[in-house]
Amino acid sequence: MKKNLFIEVHALQDLPPNCLNRDENGSPKTALYGGAERSYVSSQAWKKAMRTYFKEAIDESKIGYRTLEIVTLVQQDLMNRHGKSDKEAKALTKSLLKDLGLKADKEKTKALFPVSKEEIQALSDTLLSTPNDKNALKEALNYLPSVDICLFGRMSADDKDLNVDAACQIAPALSVNEIQMDTDFFTAIDDLKKTSGSVMMGTKEFTSGVMYRYGALSLAALQDNMKKDVPLVVSQFLRAFIESMPNGLQNGFAANTLPYAVYVTIRSDRPISFASAFESPVEASGNGYRLPAAKAFKDEVNAIYKDWAKTPEFHAAVGTAVDELAPSCSLEQLYSSVQDYIQENGAL
Repeated sequence: MKKNLFIEVHALQDLPPNCLNRDENGSPKTALYGGAERSYVSSQAWKKAMRTYFKEAIDESKIGYRTLEIVTLVQQDLMNRHGKSDKEAKALTKSLLKDLGLKADKEKTKALFPVSKEEIQALSDTLLSTPNDKNALKEALNYLPSVDICLFGRMSADDKDLNVDAACQIAPALSVNEIQMDTDFFTAIDDLKKTSGSVMMGTKEFTSGVMYRYGALSLAALQDNMKKDVPLVVSQFLRAFIESMPNGLQNGFAANTLPYAVYVTIRSDRPISFASAFESPVEASGNGYRLPAAKAFKDEVNAIYKDWAKTPEFHAAVGTAVDELAPSCSLEQLYSSVQDYIQENGAL
């Protein structure tokens, strides 16, 4: 039996003025770290962007729903695949949520519930074959979790048997530099009026900086959840992490950047974040934050490997800013080399 492996991805990404992730007041989210205010993009925001990216990178049928309307989805499947009438479908699903042990508000769950397309079909099939078997219905709801559920998990406060443990961890993106909130004052005029006065005005807050991003994936947990296509999904996880982008106020800011430095490791001991490289805020040099951030990151990695942890079993770097840490490659080479490594070394 081979040991568990942890696939980790570290990225430095320069974000020009943006408001990717807002708080309840519409302001960019921030966090205190090292006694300094930092720009902050929540884990949830970037995971949503990753799920959206998966729909393009992977067969969309393998991506599930996060919805209150499981009953509606099952009813539609009963009509589309099994030829049931609307009345028949509603009769078959009348007690579905109760039988599954999910708290309901009429025909909707009270909380968003992730479910795969395969699980919807399995529920339909079970309602037709053994409609009163609650255990069979619960088994159907755990039939084949979608890729996003296998990666990000599913939590049901109503019934722990419906839970799926997440295979990955995604940290909030945090700026390496201290930030100051900026404000954009704007006005608008009516094109049909001859006067020059504005008809509305407002303000919009934004930030900028270099973000440190980190994610970790447990190969054992992923294999427990999805059984097959694991090397491909690991590669697509990396692709989605690196290339996805939250869309908050992007029409007004277009902060459509990619990371300028990526460091990927595969370890057999435990995941290690290098966020502590930026506990002391990076100071801008004459050339900005990018190079000082990369230096702080490399110094932290080397210090950790020297005194605290062994070097990884596999590592690769993309971008000249971090190419001293590991063999350098392009993004496409990174994805294929990680997939090949997992294919050869990842079976548990």
